[in-house]
Amino acid sequence: MRKSCTFFILVLSMVFSNFSIAQVAINEISTTGEIEIVNTSSESVDISSFWLCDRPIYEQISNLTVSCGSLDIAAGESVTVVANAIRISGSGDELAIYSSSNFSSSAAIVDYVIWGDRTGSTREPTAVTAGIWTADQRAPEFGGDNSLNWDGQGNGEAAWSEGASSICSDAGTECSVNGGTLVGGPFEFTAGDGEADNIPEGAIAIDNVVGENSQWIVTDDEGYILGLPPSFTAPN
Repeated sequence: MRKSCTFFILVLSMVFSNFSIAQVAINEISTTGEIEIVNTSSESVDISSFWLCDRPIYEQISNLTVSCGSLDIAAGESVTVVANAIRISGSGDELAIYSSSNFSSSAAIVDYVIWGDRTGSTREPTAVTAGIWTADQRAPEFGGDNSLNWDGQGNGEAAWSEGASSICSDAGTECSVNGGTLVGGPFEFTAGDGEADNIPEGAIAIDNVVGENSQWIVTDDEGYILGLPPSFTAPN
């Protein structure tokens, strides 16, 4: 009775572990080699020790360049990596994620897709055995600026479609700023003569400024900030 109870707990632990791994999925693939991987589970998953497979090429994810996101993927988030040795062909190819380098094991394969006219030796049988792909199906080919996109739910060709690339689209917009070049002056003032020493309105212009927001800064000759006036005419 005691042995049976211990075995039962072990089985539950194994099922829970495999369930967590299975929630990591390929979400989008581009012909430039960028691959978006999403965590659909309710817990974070570190995929740095996982592998990408395009038989016979294998790459451990920790060795790849991260375009956006983190390899320790938070629940509901994604990471985009750039393949090195794997060359994505939009006309026909395959891609698999493995939790270990045991590439012939259906227990180690996490997600899989095959598309277009890919033939020859593939990991499709392993994925079919694992229940994460439907035998003899092919997702559509893709090309140009488009990607191969997962619908977030199914396995097999119906879950995939060609569409506009959205890789890293939620990573934020690059911020380009340039303070520009001040044009005007120099100006000379006589201190202590009882007259205000303000730079006149319109006496300074800014060329080549880039950005929506700006702030004037007044410094001394050593670069120490003395004030943050609302305009260049304010300091006296």
